[in-house]
This record gives sequence, C-alpha cells and structure tokens, in this order.
Amino acid sequence: MVPMKRKGIAFIESLVVIAVLAVIVGAVVLFAGRLRSNSQISQCQSNLKSLGQAMTNYASDYKGKYPVSGCPNAFWAQHLGWKYEADLPPYKLPEYDGKPVAARVTSSWYLLVKYAEVVPSQFTCDSSSDTAFSYSPLYRHYRQLWDFGEDPYQHCSYGLQLPYGKYPASSHDKPDKPIAADKSPWFDKDGQILPSAPYNSRNHNGKGQNILTGGLNVIFSKTSTAGIDSDEIYTYSHDNIPPAKRDAKTDSQDADDSFLVM
Repeated sequence: MVPMKRKGIAFIESLVVIAVLAVIVGAVVLFAGRLRSNSQISQCQSNLKSLGQAMTNYASDYKGKYPVSGCPNAFWAQHLGWKYEADLPPYKLPEYDGKPVAARVTSSWYLLVKYAEVVPSQFTCDSSSDTAFSYSPLYRHYRQLWDFGEDPYQHCSYGLQLPYGKYPASSHDKPDKPIAADKSPWFDKDGQILPSAPYNSRNHNGKGQNILTGGLNVIFSKTSTAGIDSDEIYTYSHDNIPPAKRDAKTDSQDADDSFLVM
C-alpha cells in the first residue's frame, strides 16, 4: 500500500512534468512559427529581387521605362478595358482608335511575364492568401495573355509605383525610393479601395512589408513610412492622403513621392 504522503508527492511531480512539457511545446511552436515567418519573408524578398531584375531587363529594351500596359493614354482602373486574352494590345485594336484605355496595375506587372521571362508564381508571397496564376487552354500559352486572368488581384501579392500617373517607376529613380512592395492594405481581394486600412501590408500578418527600391535593394520594414524622408509608401502626397478613388488627382505629388498601388 502506497502511503498518502507519497501519492501527494507523485501527483505534484506529475504536474511539474506536465508544466515543463507545456513550456517546451510552446517554445517549439513559437520557434517553428518564427522560422516559418522568416522563411516567408526570405521567399518574398527573393520574389521582389527577381522582379526588380526583370524590370531592369525590360527597361533596357524600352528606353529606361518600366512596364506600363495599355497605351500612352491608358488610365488607372479596377477593371481592364480590353480582354486579357486578346490577340493584340489595346492600341492596335480598331475599336479604340486612340481613345483612353482602362488598365490595371496588375496588367503592367504581367508584361514581365510576357516579355521578361518571369513566371506567375513569382508574384505570390507565401504569407498571403494569394495563389499562383495558372492557365491551361491548349490553344494558348500564358505568356500570350495580358493579365493574371479574371481575378488578377488574387494572383498578385505586390503593389507597384502607380504606372499611370505623372511619376511612374523608372530606371532613373533614386536608389532609395520604394518602387514596389508587398500589397497595399488599402485594396481588397477584388481590387476595391477600402475606406480605412492598417498601416502595414496584410502580408506577413501585418508585421511589416518587403520593399523594392530604385537601387534594386529589398528591405523588410516594420513600418510603411519607409520612403524618402519617411514618406508613407501606400498613400500619396507628403500629407499622407489615402487613396479614395482612382482618378487623376490620386497621384504622387513629385518624383520622390512613393505611391504603391494595385
């Protein structure tokens, strides 16, 4: 027969063991989470670095200009003004005949797929809910398209300096100017502009964003005030005005003002 005192000691020892195991399991889970988060940040940085190099390659063929889809008088829109499966670019389609054409920022990104050997999976960050774009019809290759399908905002995790404004990104930007980054928090999964937003991208659980600069460096910043002179990279003007709608007034105010959008 086991003495009552010994039973009490055994019970306490069991509780101690359970508590120690709980601490160890918690530490392992926390460590694994940090490893996963760091891995996602590194993968995302690799994506942006590759996109930056592709932009440079593209610019070497287009007089220092980074990709801008549509035509010379294209304007920023939520929806594409021509079919993403069209055989010709909009400026060659007879129905437009020099008229302004609606273009999505994602379609500008997609020019790197068409002309710079980038694959669609390089546009998705593992920390986001986005999925890599795939296209399977036998009669056409995905490099013949003009955008990431019908739902491009769900296949692209990165924002770009507004291509359709006065100050699109170019190879002549200052080396410390942010020109692309994790997706802006001001846009939802369908490309709608939201009335309010957190300070950071929703990628990486809102803890920060990877940023590609004009010098093709990629940094992880815990704050979105990471532009030149602490400029807020997801809003326009130095007064940090958030985007409310896509129009001519919603634009960078000068060449140093980053405005990374979808």
